[in-house]
Amino acid sequence: MQLTTWRDINKEFKSNARFSKKQWCELIHSRAVPGMIIDGEPFIDEARFFSSTVHNRPSANNDLPEIDLLS
Repeated sequence: MQLTTWRDINKEFKSNARFSKKQWCELIHSRAVPGMIIDGEPFIDEARFFSSTVHNRPSANNDLPEIDLLS
């Protein structure tokens, strides 16, 4: 895993499409983006990030009863 700072990854996006530090942390925490948060700083696994064409947040089914998840 080669980790790259969120600022360096942001340079790959147009200025109006860049994520904030907080947004990067949320994306990593939700596992939508591969990376690590070290001492509050988001680092992105650059190779895995750019090799994926779709990045989705995991679905939030936490508040559904188990029976609904199985049906």
